[in-house]
Amino acid sequence: MNLEFSPFVSAGVMKIYCSCGFLGKAILYFDLIPSPEITTQTTMIEIYGRHGQFDKAIALFGQMVSAGFIPSHVTWKVVLSVCDQAGFADEACLIFELMTNRFGVTPSEEHHRTTVQLLTCGGRLEEAENYGLRA
Repeated sequence: MNLEFSPFVSAGVMKIYCSCGFLGKAILYFDLIPSPEITTQTTMIEIYGRHGQFDKAIALFGQMVSAGFIPSHVTWKVVLSVCDQAGFADEACLIFELMTNRFGVTPSEEHHRTTVQLLTCGGRLEEAENYGLRA
């Protein structure tokens, strides 16, 4: 069977599977996409995060960047949110620096807020203050 995969339709199907608790089906559908692009990869990162598979979410983000994809504003928001949910302060700081230094993205208030909140909850108040001052 030769299926055409629209990024937005694929993302929608994956989100429906996720909403119904069918993580395995969402993963299977994602794996069937011949060349997943930024929308479907970001959706899969978000789905992994929703299901508590934080390491897989971060690993997929790393693979995406290594493959030469340029993360969208939504991708940055999703991956920082996953770090926040998981308590991955170090990863969030690395991602924030990657976003600003390598990709030249001006962080939004939400990017700053998520990173500062994560650092604050981890007791890293001085670092949190530094990120807050950069806003």
